[in-house]
Amino acid sequence: MNLISLNKSMKNKKVAVLGAGKSGLSACKLLKKLEAKVFLSEKNKNYNIKELEKNSDRFELGVHSEKILDNELIVISPGISKNKDIFKKAKNKNIPIISELELSSWFTHFPIIAITGSNGKTTTTKILENIFKETDLNVFISGNIGIPFSEIVLNNIEKNVKNGLHIIEVSSFQLEDIFDFSPNIAIILNISEDHLDRYHSMKNYINAKMNIAKNMEKHDKLIFNSEDGLILENIKTKAELVGFSLKKNIGEVFFMNKNKIYNSKEEKLISIDEINLLGDHNILNILAAATAAKVYEISEKNIRNGIQKTYPVDYRLQKVNEINKISFFNDSKSTNVDSIIVAVNSFHENLILILGGRDKGGDFKKIITHLKNKVKQIIIFGESKKIIEMQIKERIPIYIANSMKDAIHFSFKNAKSGDSILLSPGCTSYDMYDNFEHRGKDFNIEVSKLILSKKKIKNINYEL
Repeated sequence: MNLISLNKSMKNKKVAVLGAGKSGLSACKLLKKLEAKVFLSEKNKNYNIKELEKNSDRFELGVHSEKILDNELIVISPGISKNKDIFKKAKNKNIPIISELELSSWFTHFPIIAITGSNGKTTTTKILENIFKETDLNVFISGNIGIPFSEIVLNNIEKNVKNGLHIIEVSSFQLEDIFDFSPNIAIILNISEDHLDRYHSMKNYINAKMNIAKNMEKHDKLIFNSEDGLILENIKTKAELVGFSLKKNIGEVFFMNKNKIYNSKEEKLISIDEINLLGDHNILNILAAATAAKVYEISEKNIRNGIQKTYPVDYRLQKVNEINKISFFNDSKSTNVDSIIVAVNSFHENLILILGGRDKGGDFKKIITHLKNKVKQIIIFGESKKIIEMQIKERIPIYIANSMKDAIHFSFKNAKSGDSILLSPGCTSYDMYDNFEHRGKDFNIEVSKLILSKKKIKNINYEL
């Protein structure tokens, strides 16, 4: 790193920001507030020029050119891979390349709780938010959950906020380019196969995830899933290790026993029937969040209240509708193979599964054993439909759908009373949609249209 990272002063510093999405534009706004000279580079040609003019001193569209190299610092958006010549040239010129996460962390003095993992990050972030809202702290959630960390930091600077706490959901992409970023409490929920289209090996992916703990010190706390072998094999940190588990192991702050969660003194924290989240995976998310809150010295009363106020996040195993005792569940946030397994394991039987999208290199053969006696029909759509079909064919009846509408109508046609229709794609959405939210909305819209049409037919028959 150079002097910018040492004195953290941005005034009159020439900074290039790559990517004009949410993260990039928010980084630009923070940098402008800090009086930096901002050059914004966006690969997409079709963009709102007024927005770029407003938030940068100079900009370019349609290319990441060598103009980027005429800067003292490069801030890269998480969606941009560094496997391009421009980044090699920047490295050769000793221009630091940092993430928006790293940049933002330079300009806040509030404690940070950071959450990463292959699955469950958003739910755990929401549980923690609800727990800490029971206190007198000003709680700010940001990161991969959809609100850039830099947006929150800028807002705090402008409003001179006091007594704050950051709860940040962080992805592997965001953790690739950190140098000083060091949370006071970090949570690693789980590690499973994901993003192999970007990392090309599990080791590279794991290393990116483990970056969350690389700068932590002895007084910091690393909360980790003590049942996850990949985490146990790869933890390297100075921080104090605090495990969480469904089982009662030595050192766990909370554990599960007979549908109740207990503390280390075997005093009940909460019963499962008081919780609004489905599945063992969500119990693990709750244990992780409760452990982090307890380490932060939050009372068990506040922890319990926060858990009880948490409901499923949008597009994560969310029941969206029902007709003729056939239920529709939206798990559009499922973007890897393990998240399909988690979703399927949350049901007992009579399941129709819709999956597909843009493949990330996942091994769909892993889901086969979890489908037995639960899934009666599979519908595949999207760019990866042939890849998935080849991996799981001849196990369960498969239908190749041309669209979300086709998938939903075929599912309903083959469903019976008591069945559940589950969208859990296990792939990214970028072949057909802007993001998983866009895909989730499309599912909800098509389900609503289907149900409305069936109700109209029923009403017409009744009138006749």
